[in-house]
Amino acid sequence: MRSSGRVLQKPFDAGDDPPVPPTFLYILASMIWVCLACMVWLTAGCLCILPQTRSFAKSISVAMLGTFPGVFLFQLVAAPIAVAILVVGGLVGRLIEPGNSTTTEHPFVIGTSVAVILIDFTIVAGMSLLGCCEGWRAGWQISKGLSWRNAIEGGASARVFRSLRHRLDGHATTRTTPTER
Repeated sequence: MRSSGRVLQKPFDAGDDPPVPPTFLYILASMIWVCLACMVWLTAGCLCILPQTRSFAKSISVAMLGTFPGVFLFQLVAAPIAVAILVVGGLVGRLIEPGNSTTTEHPFVIGTSVAVILIDFTIVAGMSLLGCCEGWRAGWQISKGLSWRNAIEGGASARVFRSLRHRLDGHATTRTTPTER
């Protein structure tokens, strides 16, 4: 397309735009979560008007508040695992295709990169969802009068970690030390 001697470019040429950084996607997801929390709290505020629903309103408010530390703590647990998977995936890519190239056509490197991204996304999203559920449950129980320590210890993930710790402690006590031989 020519107009008065100049070439008109396509208005939306995606080839020149930089890719969206992962931090942008994380911040976007966090903003959506905060908006959802505000809608829950607005609903709870409306429920507080009627005396019959005040207890329920308090419970969903505290439960929603409990999702924030739950999600962030579970993401902190998932972060080292996700970083380790990224490092291993990067090392595999460098071993197969050494050099300072940023693009590749090797199918195994491409497949490994896609698998690493999907596995990391699944781990972080799964832990975030688990943290949200655990935080909601703990917040709900706290709103019903349970202490925060008992509310956290009563969760499914706390029971799993407790049983893992007992198994590890049991294996540690059955091993013989050099002085016992």
